[in-house]
Amino acid sequence: MTTLRRVFRVLGRDGFRGSALFLRAGIAYAKLALLRRLDRPVVDTAYGLKLSANYNDETFKFYVSGAYGTFYWDRIGKFAVPFVFLDIGANQGLYAIGAAKNPLCVASYAFEPVPHTFDFLKANIALNGVTDRCIPVMKAVGERHGVAEIALKEGHSGVATLAGSNLLKAVAQTRASVAMIDGRDLEKLIEPVDRPILVKIDVEGYESVVIDQLLKTSIAGRIAEAFLEINEDWVDVDGIKNRLRGAGLAHFMKVGAGRQYDLLATREPV
Repeated sequence: MTTLRRVFRVLGRDGFRGSALFLRAGIAYAKLALLRRLDRPVVDTAYGLKLSANYNDETFKFYVSGAYGTFYWDRIGKFAVPFVFLDIGANQGLYAIGAAKNPLCVASYAFEPVPHTFDFLKANIALNGVTDRCIPVMKAVGERHGVAEIALKEGHSGVATLAGSNLLKAVAQTRASVAMIDGRDLEKLIEPVDRPILVKIDVEGYESVVIDQLLKTSIAGRIAEAFLEINEDWVDVDGIKNRLRGAGLAHFMKVGAGRQYDLLATREPV
């Protein structure tokens, strides 16, 4: 998705507050070319985070510019009881780090299987001083324990996907083998298990598989809410909602417009 299209998504999702965030970040965003020339290793973002420079990557630019808007950033930053955060498809760590910066976050687990992206994730966790409670995991969450093939697009780490062959063909410029764990492996990692769990899933068309694995675990009943990026061209959104309803996550908020948007699922009305 281009930066311009992101602007319109922010407008539709967060209104003028989100747009103001984007505009406030405009100066920093415009400086990226200069910062790159100066070979600056660390860049400030619209979210107040510092990031290890990744100038060739679109997701990095979205982080810098504030193009993901404010809705979920604000939500995890203000969550008012002790919680555990699972970021499945963490990329370079925006939300995993944002959750960890909430003083009530007990632990934030950041799952990112692509080694190159994972290196940035680890660096960003350290840059933002949350190594004590943000745990990077270089694995995908999927249908089995083992190795899987992921499709990658040069210059856009955010469209890496493990989804089916048609989607793989649509985005793949290169492919790589990554480590995969299933729900049983995942639940062994998560501590403590007596706190509400917030889950963010951004896996480019692989959401149904991840949800199925999560709901098979012993921690499923602790999931207080799930936040997913949805592309209706890639997933059966009604099927996803039915799975979540069956687990007690029966209240939905569509955040954004069109066929690509975010979906918040909660146990209680928002």
